Amino acid sequence: MPHRLIPILVCAALALLGLAATASAAPEPWGLMQLRAKDVPLPEHPAFRDTILRHPGHKARAAAAAGTDVVLSAPDGTALTVTISNAYGQTPMSQAAAQNAVNFLSSRVHSTELGLLKVFVGPPSEISSICGAAEALACYAPGEERMYVPGETPPNSPVPLEYIITHEFGHHIANHRKNALGPAFILGPEYWATSQFICAGSLAQPPAFFPGDEDLHYLENPGEGWADTYAHLPENGFESAPFQFSPLFHRDQAAFDAVRRDIFQPWTGNVSRTVTGSLGSKNQQRFGLVVSLDGPVVARLNGPRSANYDLQVRLAGEVVDRSSRPGSSDRVGGTLCSAPRQPPPNRLTVVVVRRSGSGPFKLKLTDAG
Repeated sequence: MPHRLIPILVCAALALLGLAATASAAPEPWGLMQLRAKDVPLPEHPAFRDTILRHPGHKARAAAAAGTDVVLSAPDGTALTVTISNAYGQTPMSQAAAQNAVNFLSSRVHSTELGLLKVFVGPPSEISSICGAAEALACYAPGEERMYVPGETPPNSPVPLEYIITHEFGHHIANHRKNALGPAFILGPEYWATSQFICAGSLAQPPAFFPGDEDLHYLENPGEGWADTYAHLPENGFESAPFQFSPLFHRDQAAFDAVRRDIFQPWTGNVSRTVTGSLGSKNQQRFGLVVSLDGPVVARLNGPRSANYDLQVRLAGEVVDRSSRPGSSDRVGGTLCSAPRQPPPNRLTVVVVRRSGSGPFKLKLTDAG
């Protein structure tokens, strides 16, 4: 009987060894266990590339549905949902790695948007497949408010995980900010975009910037420029790291101050004020308007029905817009784009001109601030 048991025991032991070998071969998110909040080296010429999932495809939806959701708390108590890829599974290692990723994110410069973030963690090959490009190291889905990031350093790039995650978090912050001229996610938040002359550069011929272009002009895309400038904030640990994006995205004190203001005191919307005056004994009245941010500038005039008043807008003494309609209910409006040769603040003069009639008027002035 003992002799007959030995082969059975040996087979059982080999089976257990086989199971152990299979288990050990399963991938683990080791990289997330080693995240550092500072002193992270970057290669001299970083080859970083990510994508934006405006409409997450089947692979992204399927991966998120098949993964394991865990709700974890940052050191300040903020709760985040992390989805662990089915390729990693729900193991003590993957749970600990997810918690370490949450702790790392809380060390990045942020405000209340941290609690709105969702994170998907998967192997680099799965992330590239989800993100839709073999060279994509990560991606962000604005509609889902979710970043898709690898749990280990991608084999096709020496860029560290800390840099990848910080850049994606920059996209998430922009997703919760405003720009007077369009989505901050595409143009960058208001203060930073104004400081970098994004409006003027996008409208120039030829353009210097290409908002929303994740393909041919990835390095000149303001959305990417913002996310990487955010990653280079001194507080985030990559201030002296190489910068692969357009040099027109400045990484100077003014740019960093604008980024901090966008994070902690974000732009909330256009501002308006109403002034009054009267024409009759004088034929025109002037009002100064100092505009520090790119965006729309609108003047609305409401004067006497029997009068004919017009509006003029002057910049540097030159008339840049005017009205000429009959009556005195006039409106002029346009977009103010700061430029390097004409940096903010811009000092405009709005002139109410009497053509005929007389009486009091109200003038409402609206701008980005």
